[in-house]
Parts: sequence; C-alpha cells; structure tokens
Amino acid sequence: MTVARAGSHSGVATSLTSNTIFKSIFVDGAVGVGVAVNQGNDNRLVDIHVGNAGANGVLLSSERNVLQHARISCGKGVSITTGTGVQITSPFNRVQDVTTASCRYGIDLSSDAHVIQAITVAATEDVGIRFGGWAHMLEDAAAIDTSYGMYFLSQVGVTPRVRNFASSHNATASVYSNNSTVDIAGQLIVGNNGLTANGADC
Repeated sequence: MTVARAGSHSGVATSLTSNTIFKSIFVDGAVGVGVAVNQGNDNRLVDIHVGNAGANGVLLSSERNVLQHARISCGKGVSITTGTGVQITSPFNRVQDVTTASCRYGIDLSSDAHVIQAITVAATEDVGIRFGGWAHMLEDAAAIDTSYGMYFLSQVGVTPRVRNFASSHNATASVYSNNSTVDIAGQLIVGNNGLTANGADC
C-alpha cells in the first residue's frame, strides 16, 4: 500500500514502467496528478483512491493498461478546477468500476480504442464523459450534475459504441454530439436537465 499526503506535488508517478501491478494506492491533496503512468505499457492499477487532486486524478499516457476499482475526486470549488478524474492520452486502455466526483471532466478519452465499464461521474464543472479519440466502447455508465453528461467530438472514424447509459440533472444536456456518428443501444435514460429541469435531453 502506498500513501501520499497533502502538499506533495504528485502522489505516484512512473515512467517507462511496464508489466507492473500498482495496488492499494491512496493519495490525498496532491498539488499535481494523483497517480500517473507514463510511457510504460501493460500495467494494472487496482484499488486506487485519489482525493482532492489539484490536477488529474489518474493519468494514463501509455498503452494497454487496466484501471480497476478506483475512487477519485478533484478540488472543485477551491478555484477553477483544472483536473480530470481519469485522463487517457494513449490508446488501448481499459477502465472498470471507477467513480469520479468534483473534477472539471470526469473521464476524458483523447486517444483511441478504450473499453470503459461500470463508471459513475458526478458533480463535474464541465463534461462528464468526453470522447475525443475513436473506436471506444462505453458500457454501464452514469453521469450526474455535469454540463453535458456525455460529449462526442468529431466521431467520424470508427464509431464509438455506448451500451446502457444514464444521465440527469446536468446544466445543459445529457448527451451532446458534435459532428459525430454514435452507436447507442441498450438503455438510454436521460432528463431533468437545466435550471428548471426542462433543458434538452440530447
């Protein structure tokens, strides 16, 4: 178990580390990133707890990593929140059973081909789940109290797939599609958006 206390620049940061298990990591009040895996592939991060992160809670900038059983919060309300709960900048990662709260973005997928399962995003200052890269699979997710629950940006390559998504009580809308083709199936539960609960669903 690794514990990083308030005031440290980053909680746990690795570079060029591959085929490693990071387990039971607790980071609270890091000025920078809570947990970062850079340039190393095929790692597994399990039981990750990041509280009040100043920047990103978890950053994956390497390929074929697995993040499981994580609880992440950022410093919303302290100042303008810059952090993302989970930011992924390299392709082919898997995220399962993750909850993020009080971040600027809940989950930010700026690279391609990720599998995201059993996700809850709450109380973001901006988008709950943002799709920037192509060919994602999102399954069993919820986004509550965001600007947009789920946001698709220029998804004109390999279509992202969404299976079972719920989103409500957002400032603007539950789902936003910007120049995108999206494959949504299973249950789509949306509504009660805007100040008077009469805002757009999608």
